This record gives sequence, structure tokens and C-alpha cells, in this order.
Amino acid sequence: MRKRIAVIPLLVLVGILSWFIMTKRKWGPDLLGDPLYQSGRPSLCKAPAVAGDSVPARTEDLGQRPRSGGFEHSWAHTFDARDLKGGVIHLCSEYGSLRVQGVEGTRGRLVMTISDPFPGGERAIQDTRVITSVRADTGGLHVSIWQQTQGMTTFRSMLAKGARPAALNLVLELPRSGVYSLSLTVNHQRVTVRNVDVRGLIEGYLSPGADLDVGLAGPLTLRLNGGTLKADWRRDAGVDFLGGTTATFRPLGTASVEAILSKGDVALTFVGPDMGLEVIANAMPAPPTVDIGPTEARHVDTAGMYARSAGYANAIRKVQVRATSGGGAVIVRRSMPESTQH
Repeated sequence: MRKRIAVIPLLVLVGILSWFIMTKRKWGPDLLGDPLYQSGRPSLCKAPAVAGDSVPARTEDLGQRPRSGGFEHSWAHTFDARDLKGGVIHLCSEYGSLRVQGVEGTRGRLVMTISDPFPGGERAIQDTRVITSVRADTGGLHVSIWQQTQGMTTFRSMLAKGARPAALNLVLELPRSGVYSLSLTVNHQRVTVRNVDVRGLIEGYLSPGADLDVGLAGPLTLRLNGGTLKADWRRDAGVDFLGGTTATFRPLGTASVEAILSKGDVALTFVGPDMGLEVIANAMPAPPTVDIGPTEARHVDTAGMYARSAGYANAIRKVQVRATSGGGAVIVRRSMPESTQH
């Protein structure tokens, strides 16, 4: 009996040691044979057409610093957009986040951070090559940043194997000098755009969604996955966001918004006087919510819920809205500015 009792702790110890050995991870850049997870592979970002004259930019290396089990490295680019009105913005990050912020004055600033907080992160950062272009063309500012290659940190144990991609996180401050045409691709994290007048396209095949507070100066399309990213290893990588899109628009004239989410909630709020909205909204499993004030037409058909503001034909700012989620709530509402509310 005593021998059996003595054997139990030994078996427990052997089990713990065996589990430790079997789950212990070996990290390195090339532990997986799949080309998709090879560090330095070509990025999914597409290079844009670049035209115009180069705008001088001062580049500052903010240095590399430890983060969790790996590293992150930041750079800042500062430029003067004096005499340039609005322009074109092309940003693409395969695994990182994007933020565009309007600022007063003529100076713009881009802060670029490449992060891989896992063992071998330094190599993954080096293998993530980024192209930056700041130019002037036809009186406007053209800023383009896109990944040329994607760095990876891979691991293997007796029980599991996997990869951890480096994230390119971009923060772009733009002078509020005019309307910017956006082409933003953020495939795995959120995109934020605030305090600037825009039109264009925001997309991401696995992006959880967008946070927008902008002037609306023409057609704007949002094509995002809208799903919720679970808080596993992504938290260490700086990706721990709930899915869904929340947007506030201030129409400057005739415009349109198309928001198509594969899943997740989408809430669109339109602010301003003398505005007419024509809305088609669809959601699953619950019906959409459309609250745009008095309407002259309202019905539900196979396309979804349709509503048109009273006096739409005579409105100074006409906005056509299409909002769809394949698995979440859809809310379209109108809100008057505080100064006009009673």
C-alpha cells in the first residue's frame, strides 16, 4: 500500500514533465513549410499608381523596443502640405491597424509601427518591408503606404505548430485642407477615420470593422468582415477588438454610403440640417432599425427595408444609404446638430 502511495507523486511529476516537453515551443522564422507562413513572403497589399512630384519629408527613427516576448519598431515621417488642397490617401496593412486623423495647420505626420511581440520578433520586423510615398499631384496631397513583404514568426512543438505575423500599425495625421479620396485596406484589424472630409473605399476581408466620424463629400463604400476577434494570442499582438462598425457622417452635399458587413453590427448616424436620406437596410436575424424622422415613403420588400425622408427631392443634401449585415444589427438614424435641436 505504501509503495502505491509513493508511486502516485512520481507519476504526477512524470506527467507534468511530459506535458512540459510536449508543449514546449521552438520559435524561428522558417519552421513551417507553407509558403503563406514564410517570413518575408510577398504581401497581399497591392502597389498603387504613384504620380506627381515628391514632397520633402523628415524621417525620424523612433527606435526598437521590447514588447512581450518580441519587439516593435517605430518611425515618424513629417511633411508640409502647404498650398495643397485635399488629395488621395492609399494605405494598406495586412495584419495591422489604420488610423487617419484630421489636424489643423499645414503639416502632416505619419507614425509607422511594426510589431511582433513573440520570440523571433526582431527578424519578423526586418522581413516586413514597407513602401512610403508622399507626393503632390494636381494641387492635392498623395500619400501612399503599403507593405511589400510580410514578416512572420513561426513555432512548433510536439503537439502544435503555427505562425504569428508582424503587424504594421499606421497613424496618419492630415491637414484639414480639403476632401481626401480614401483607399484603405486593413485586413485583420480596425480602421479609424476622424475629423476629416472624405469619400472613397474602406475594405478588409477579415477586419472587425471601422470607427468613423467624418465629413461626407461623395460616395463612400465600406466592405468589412465585421466579426469579433477572440482574445487569444491576438491580445499580445495588440488585436483585441469587438466586431462591428460605428460611423457618424456630416454630409457636405450629394453623397452616398454603402456599408456591407459579412457579420457584426453596423450603426450609421447622419448629422446636419437640410438633408434628405434614401435608405435600403437589411439585417439578419432581426430586422433593421431605420430612424430618419418623417418619411414620405416606407416599405419592406425582398431588398430589405426602404425609407425616404419627407421632402427628399428638395433637400440641399441628398444621401443614398445602403446598409447590410449578414449576421448582426443594422441601425440607420438621423440626428440634428445640437445647435439646431430644441
